Amino acid sequence: MRNLFGGGRSDPSSVAKDDDKAPGVVDTLGLGYATLVAKPLVMLPLLIAELLVVFSPRVALTPATDALERLANGRGQGWVEVRGIASWMSGYDVTELTALQAPLIGTPAVAPSLSRDVLGSSGWHLSFSSPPVAALMLVALLALAVGLFVSVVYRMLLTSHGLGIGSTRDLADPRVVGALSLRLAGWGLAIVGLVTLVSMPVLVVTGLGLIFGFGGSQILWILMLIPFAWGFVHFYFSIHALFVDRSGPFEALRSSYLVVRRYFWQSVQFIATTMLIMTGMTFALQQLATSLGGMVAAIVINTFVATGIVVAAMLFYRDRARQLGLPAYALGR
Repeated sequence: MRNLFGGGRSDPSSVAKDDDKAPGVVDTLGLGYATLVAKPLVMLPLLIAELLVVFSPRVALTPATDALERLANGRGQGWVEVRGIASWMSGYDVTELTALQAPLIGTPAVAPSLSRDVLGSSGWHLSFSSPPVAALMLVALLALAVGLFVSVVYRMLLTSHGLGIGSTRDLADPRVVGALSLRLAGWGLAIVGLVTLVSMPVLVVTGLGLIFGFGGSQILWILMLIPFAWGFVHFYFSIHALFVDRSGPFEALRSSYLVVRRYFWQSVQFIATTMLIMTGMTFALQQLATSLGGMVAAIVINTFVATGIVVAAMLFYRDRARQLGLPAYALGR
């Protein structure tokens, strides 16, 4: 662990820096939105992705969740939670989950929170509630690939046009886009691997409970919130480090950890503030999206707010990574 997350010449404890050199949380958010106002076109990929998800045919998870419910039926008290989860997920759209809510896109999206009743009543929206499972998997894979590509182009625009990191010619270079796509996919797999590793003891206990019919695993999952919260905070800036530093997945995780460890309370304040902004914004936009025009307006507003936060997060990480002298930091690389 020490070799991955600390130690060596890049250890923040070995670098004497003045915290006041980096702008504070509020100033960083202001700089993020000022950058976006100067170059608003950088938010186009996310805007297009959200509009496509909203106006694309709805492909429900119903076949997969129905199969899970059938598997859980008649298997005892321990499978009640599984049936409940399957019933809860049956209303989700595969495209929303894989293109916008998957960690690869990593941006606050309002589209999954908006009601589709407006589109349904307007005749603009198609729905497939019982597609074949094979078609379900194909749609999920295609949506995930599109979400991955959109995320890469979106963040490349933010770093090149918004932060002046990297060259704008990189967007037309398939080798650069492909390399960053692989790094982003690797980052997603690393996050899933870390979560699985930390959750493994609870997963084993939960599995045994389902097999032998005993409960009590809920308290273990509640206790798991502690390491999950620790990891969420310490690795929050890792996806931004991928594009700001053009580093690999593990180096990005390490850099985020070092920045948060050195500037812990500033990082917590930034994360809490941005989450509060997006949570409040989502509730407000749900009230706006009561018509087709209101829904489009809600998506545009959300895209602007979300993009400003992403730019601010990149600036927050960049300024503190520069102060720490992290080896991954290389402006314009």
